[in-house]
Amino acid sequence: MNMKQTKLEKGNGGVTTFSRTTASISKTIIKSICIVVALSTTVNVKSNPQEVENATWMLTVFNFFGRQFCLHFEAFQLGTAPVYMAFLRFMGDENETKKFSYGLEVGAPSRKLTWQGIPRSIRDGHRKVRDSQNGLIIPRNMALFFSGSDKEERKLRVTGRIWREE
Repeated sequence: MNMKQTKLEKGNGGVTTFSRTTASISKTIIKSICIVVALSTTVNVKSNPQEVENATWMLTVFNFFGRQFCLHFEAFQLGTAPVYMAFLRFMGDENETKKFSYGLEVGAPSRKLTWQGIPRSIRDGHRKVRDSQNGLIIPRNMALFFSGSDKEERKLRVTGRIWREE
């Protein structure tokens, strides 16, 4: 397998890493080539559960494959439990979303929590996606553990990949 990889880093209060990997694979084994793009962002994690009730959220837009994707990170109450949720939406035709898949991950040494799915259309409001629980849901205590603290605000790194079949 021949692989070519390009990596860009851009500092903006945190480091965002874009990584594009293309692979040449025998078509007798795999009929299509999968192109994978990596994304990464860092978000604040608050230890005060009252702050989660305010339903704060953050939006980051990525441009991959000539298309735009929105990575959402939101804090809200799921029942009585404070949680964080990360999910991806596609800015384009709803039928075109099925051409893409994504995975998100948070973790600490020797531990990780992952989610894999198809991006939702931007036409679906973020509340609709949140209420359907169609994304990476991180309980507050796990988010604090992954960020390295159980008592104070820390940074939580969310990484992931976007891919499509050609």
